[in-house]
Amino acid sequence: MVHTIYVGSYTSQITTLSFDPSTGSLQVTGTTEAGPNPSWLATHPTDKSLLFASNEVDEGKIVLFKRSEDGKLELLQSVWSGGAGTAHFAVGEKEVVAANYSSGTLLTIPLQLSPPALLAPPNQPVKFDFPGTGPDADRQEGSHPHQVAIHPSGKELLIPDLGSDKVWTLGRNAETQSWEVKGELKTKPGHGPRHLVVK
Repeated sequence: MVHTIYVGSYTSQITTLSFDPSTGSLQVTGTTEAGPNPSWLATHPTDKSLLFASNEVDEGKIVLFKRSEDGKLELLQSVWSGGAGTAHFAVGEKEVVAANYSSGTLLTIPLQLSPPALLAPPNQPVKFDFPGTGPDADRQEGSHPHQVAIHPSGKELLIPDLGSDKVWTLGRNAETQSWEVKGELKTKPGHGPRHLVVK
């Protein structure tokens, strides 16, 4: 069985590869314009025909594509990510949660599946306030969320923050159902957490 692989990069394109495990062949089959620095890619958890990319730039974006059966990508939409330097995002069933490294913000973007579309966010971005600097003054002058991890229960987000040496925990507001900071897990000074795995 031949597999289709999509590769993000610090260019303006997503590269499509074809991998045949029976022969070990890996070939470039196409490229798709995706805006500047489409550095992170992810598919929808149930509708695998939907591919998302981040534009990791000062005016961050989340870009939505539709995949055809032959692996080609059709651009559907591009929306603001809520900040600068969109390093990572997580795709839920009905939302995309974007972590903006440079601006220290997090934005939830509602998602509808039929027809596929990213909707206007109902809330302002969550701002992670970290006063002062960490031990690494060059990289820890402020909050730098680097990943959005959805807990398997779906009731909690975990956000590693390189700038503050913390992992933020977010839960749903009971009335608005929007994500809000509920707590934090501290790591050793200077460790700068970037990624985590929830088992």
